[in-house]
Amino acid sequence: MTALLISGVLASFGGMYLSMAYLPYFTTDMTAGRGFISIAAQNLGQGDPILTTLFSFIFGAAMSLGNISQSFRLPAQFASMMPYLFTILGVWIRGYQLTKKEMREKKGLIGRKTLKYGK
Repeated sequence: MTALLISGVLASFGGMYLSMAYLPYFTTDMTAGRGFISIAAQNLGQGDPILTTLFSFIFGAAMSLGNISQSFRLPAQFASMMPYLFTILGVWIRGYQLTKKEMREKKGLIGRKTLKYGK
Protein backbone atom coordinates (compact mmCIF):
# COMPACT_ATOMS: atom_id res chain seq x y z
CA MET A 1 0.00 0.00 0.00
CA THR A 2 2.86 2.36 0.80
CA ALA A 3 4.49 1.73 -2.59
CA LEU A 4 1.20 2.53 -4.31
CA LEU A 5 0.89 5.82 -2.44
CA ILE A 6 4.50 6.78 -3.18
CA SER A 7 4.10 5.96 -6.88
CA GLY A 8 0.91 8.05 -7.01
CA VAL A 9 2.66 11.02 -5.44
CA LEU A 10 5.61 10.74 -7.82
CA ALA A 11 3.28 10.42 -10.82
CA SER A 12 1.44 13.56 -9.70
CA PHE A 13 4.76 15.41 -9.47
CA GLY A 14 5.47 14.36 -13.05
CA GLY A 15 2.07 15.63 -14.16
CA MET A 16 2.59 18.91 -12.34
CA TYR A 17 5.99 19.34 -14.00
CA LEU A 18 4.55 18.74 -17.47
CA SER A 19 1.63 21.13 -17.04
CA MET A 20 3.45 23.89 -15.13
CA ALA A 21 7.13 23.87 -16.09
CA TYR A 22 7.54 22.00 -19.38
CA LEU A 23 4.54 23.70 -21.00
CA PRO A 24 2.94 26.79 -19.49
CA TYR A 25 -0.57 25.39 -20.11
CA PHE A 26 -2.43 22.08 -20.22
CA THR A 27 -3.02 20.49 -23.61
CA THR A 28 -4.29 17.12 -24.71
CA ASP A 29 -1.67 14.42 -25.35
CA MET A 30 0.99 16.47 -23.61
CA THR A 31 2.62 13.33 -22.20
CA ALA A 32 3.28 12.05 -25.76
CA GLY A 33 3.56 8.42 -24.67
CA ARG A 34 6.07 8.98 -21.88
CA GLY A 35 3.98 6.81 -19.58
CA PHE A 36 4.40 3.84 -21.89
CA ILE A 37 8.14 4.40 -21.94
CA SER A 38 8.17 4.32 -18.13
CA ILE A 39 6.15 1.09 -18.15
CA ALA A 40 8.69 -0.40 -20.56
CA ALA A 41 11.53 0.67 -18.24
CA GLN A 42 9.78 -0.99 -15.30
CA ASN A 43 9.18 -4.20 -17.27
CA LEU A 44 12.76 -4.30 -18.49
CA GLY A 45 13.99 -3.82 -14.94
CA GLN A 46 11.85 -6.78 -13.83
CA GLY A 47 11.20 -5.33 -10.39
CA ASP A 48 14.87 -4.61 -9.65
CA PRO A 49 15.21 -0.93 -8.66
CA ILE A 50 18.77 -0.66 -9.98
CA LEU A 51 17.91 -2.06 -13.42
CA THR A 52 14.72 0.00 -13.63
CA THR A 53 16.68 3.15 -12.82
CA LEU A 54 19.31 2.22 -15.40
CA PHE A 55 16.69 1.74 -18.12
CA SER A 56 14.99 4.99 -17.09
CA PHE A 57 18.28 6.82 -17.51
CA ILE A 58 18.83 5.18 -20.90
CA PHE A 59 15.39 6.23 -22.12
CA GLY A 60 15.88 9.73 -20.68
CA ALA A 61 19.19 9.97 -22.52
CA ALA A 62 17.37 8.93 -25.70
CA MET A 63 14.90 11.78 -25.21
CA SER A 64 17.80 14.20 -24.71
CA LEU A 65 19.54 12.81 -27.77
CA GLY A 66 16.38 13.46 -29.75
CA ASN A 67 16.31 17.07 -28.57
CA ILE A 68 20.00 17.56 -29.29
CA SER A 69 19.63 16.05 -32.77
CA GLN A 70 17.39 18.95 -33.74
CA SER A 71 20.36 21.31 -33.45
CA PHE A 72 22.08 19.28 -36.19
CA ARG A 73 19.19 20.07 -38.53
CA LEU A 74 17.82 16.55 -38.52
CA PRO A 75 14.09 16.30 -39.22
CA ALA A 76 11.81 16.85 -36.24
CA GLN A 77 10.21 13.46 -36.85
CA PHE A 78 13.57 11.79 -36.29
CA ALA A 79 13.98 13.62 -33.00
CA SER A 80 10.50 12.58 -31.88
CA MET A 81 11.14 8.98 -32.89
CA MET A 82 14.37 8.56 -30.89
CA PRO A 83 12.97 7.62 -27.43
CA TYR A 84 10.49 5.16 -28.91
CA LEU A 85 13.17 3.59 -31.07
CA PHE A 86 15.36 3.04 -28.01
CA THR A 87 12.38 1.61 -26.11
CA ILE A 88 11.52 -0.89 -28.85
CA LEU A 89 15.18 -1.83 -29.22
CA GLY A 90 15.55 -2.33 -25.45
CA VAL A 91 12.43 -4.49 -25.23
CA TRP A 92 13.58 -6.57 -28.20
CA ILE A 93 17.11 -7.11 -26.81
CA ARG A 94 15.80 -8.04 -23.36
CA GLY A 95 13.23 -10.42 -24.84
CA TYR A 96 15.93 -12.06 -26.95
CA GLN A 97 18.15 -12.53 -23.87
CA LEU A 98 15.34 -14.09 -21.85
CA THR A 99 14.38 -16.39 -24.73
CA LYS A 100 17.97 -17.59 -25.09
CA LYS A 101 18.14 -18.21 -21.34
CA GLU A 102 14.95 -20.28 -21.42
CA MET A 103 16.22 -22.30 -24.37
CA ARG A 104 19.46 -23.09 -22.54
CA GLU A 105 17.50 -24.22 -19.49
CA LYS A 106 15.26 -26.44 -21.62
CA LYS A 107 18.25 -27.99 -23.38
CA GLY A 108 19.79 -28.80 -20.01
CA LEU A 109 16.60 -30.54 -18.88
CA ILE A 110 16.14 -32.54 -22.08
CA GLY A 111 19.55 -34.21 -21.93
CA ARG A 112 19.23 -35.42 -18.31
CA LYS A 113 18.26 -38.92 -17.34
CA THR A 114 15.14 -39.15 -15.25
CA LEU A 115 14.96 -41.18 -12.06
CA LYS A 116 12.25 -43.76 -11.84
CA TYR A 117 10.67 -44.09 -8.44
CA GLY A 118 9.53 -47.38 -6.98
CA LYS A 119 12.13 -49.63 -8.58
